[in-house]
Amino acid sequence: HQVYWEKVNANGGVAGMYPVEIVVRDNEYNPQTNVVVYNEIKDDVLAISSVLGSPTTASIQVDSAAENIVIAGGTLASQWALTENIVLN
Repeated sequence: HQVYWEKVNANGGVAGMYPVEIVVRDNEYNPQTNVVVYNEIKDDVLAISSVLGSPTTASIQVDSAAENIVIAGGTLASQWALTENIVLN
């Protein structure tokens, strides 16, 4: 993802106007750690990309929906397809 966003930023950012700052954290593929990481960054992000796995996605889904934060989940579980604030990547 970093290379992609660096390319977007090199072209002026999203829509040529909005640069993206990448914040990287390791949730260790652990739902409890994921909650800690989420709480550390939630006030500074619009979206979270590459939350890997259904257990980690589930650990922050309710809070992120309440706070209008989009999650790009790396999961194959169909349950997320109709969840309002989750897009599958």
